Amino acid sequence: LAALQARSAAAPTTTVSISGTCYRSTSLRLNASHAHAKFVSGPAGGTISGGLAVPPLAWRPAAGSLWTAQLPVGALNASALPNQLWAMGNRRPRARHPNLLAQADDGGLGVIEQPWMFWDKPLCPTPSSAGPCSAEDKLGLHWRAADDAVMRGVAHDPTGQLEAVVYHSWTDSRHHVVETDLTNRTLRFSNPSFAAIGLTPNYHWGAEVIPSESGQRYYLENHASLLDKVGEWFLAPNGTLWFWPTADELALLQARRLEVVLPLVEELIVINGSADIAFEGLALLHSDWAV
Repeated sequence: LAALQARSAAAPTTTVSISGTCYRSTSLRLNASHAHAKFVSGPAGGTISGGLAVPPLAWRPAAGSLWTAQLPVGALNASALPNQLWAMGNRRPRARHPNLLAQADDGGLGVIEQPWMFWDKPLCPTPSSAGPCSAEDKLGLHWRAADDAVMRGVAHDPTGQLEAVVYHSWTDSRHHVVETDLTNRTLRFSNPSFAAIGLTPNYHWGAEVIPSESGQRYYLENHASLLDKVGEWFLAPNGTLWFWPTADELALLQARRLEVVLPLVEELIVINGSADIAFEGLALLHSDWAV
């Protein structure tokens, strides 16, 4: 990029060849000084990745079928850890309950291995969009007694990373859990949902009346106690990564050849005030997202 910036603005197109994988911990930012640049793949292929590659030699066997790796100091932002992990080119699910039936992650909407969890009722008995507890009903829910065992496992969350994905009001919302009250069976969140949970107790769909939003699905994610299925992973704020590899991944892991990538950047490429920039034959991979 420095060589591109040193050119005249009227310079002819400059070709930049990328071979192998270029891992970036920050966005690739291009401005007017990078005009007339063409980024192309090298003969053997080229990739721009917004992720951190886990060093193959960092992996060590842990309890049971788990493997662990200690990531380099300073490689991660402990307050904004990666939300995804890719192994062998496949996105793997974070530790969660209920588990997905498939090993690959489909975002949580596919076939699951265990029965769904269903939230019981909103925090406020009479949720509304502007009532006295409308704000509270965006920040939590009551769970059913059937979920007590799972909740006991996640109630102690020293990392503060537990998340809940709640289906309600014809949408789904993802929340950071700040309190798990075993006595009152309540989850409380730090970030509100768009609509109050339980806002539509009687919803009319043509001639059909849906009597209650209570009983909608939800699932929990990102807690060490939920890491109980092949393909799942969990990353602690201190940089310790736990992973349950598949059989194929295990063979590569033992041979020190398994590629595992944790996406870091949300915007892989940012172009501002430039023109005539081309990308040809490159793979653009591994951007992250944030709640």
